[in-house]
Amino acid sequence: MKRIMALCISGLIALCFSMSIHAQSSQQGLDQVELMKQFIGSWTAETGVDSTLVWEVIPSGKGYEENIYFKAKGETYITHNGIIGFTWEFQTVNMIFLWE
Repeated sequence: MKRIMALCISGLIALCFSMSIHAQSSQQGLDQVELMKQFIGSWTAETGVDSTLVWEVIPSGKGYEENIYFKAKGETYITHNGIIGFTWEFQTVNMIFLWE
């Protein structure tokens, strides 16, 4: 049951990040690349009574490496590795996520 829940959560995260959602217009002068630097580090979320998700963001060249660990009772049972990059199409900054 927990494995199914974790897979559903990871699928939802992947879906959210893969959608082209624009929270603000590029006319506001926000630098998306600079804003993304706020995510550098390790983030932990409690996903259940004894389950956690750890998201690590590591700078790498002009993008970022990311590692996502799903843990239950302190033991890692699923790991996702990927990269985050940027593209400047259509005069906006778009983030691209690639996961293995």
